[in-house]
Amino acid sequence: ILNIELARTGAGNPGPTAKSMLELGDPEIDWVKLSEAQGVPAQDAWSAEEFDAALERAFAEDGPQLIAAHVPAR
Repeated sequence: ILNIELARTGAGNPGPTAKSMLELGDPEIDWVKLSEAQGVPAQDAWSAEEFDAALERAFAEDGPQLIAAHVPAR
């Protein structure tokens, strides 16, 4: 999405610096810690089974919850 929006700006051919600003993995973001810092309970899920369990726990609580679903790259 970010790369599409960059292309839509009409900025021409973006260089490596512009492209690096759109990379969400550098530095790595700890979404659970970021969520908890904002007062929102959060948990990691590294497999479908962990996601199912996290979803059940989230539905059992009131208020917002974050589940950081880690999906392997293709």
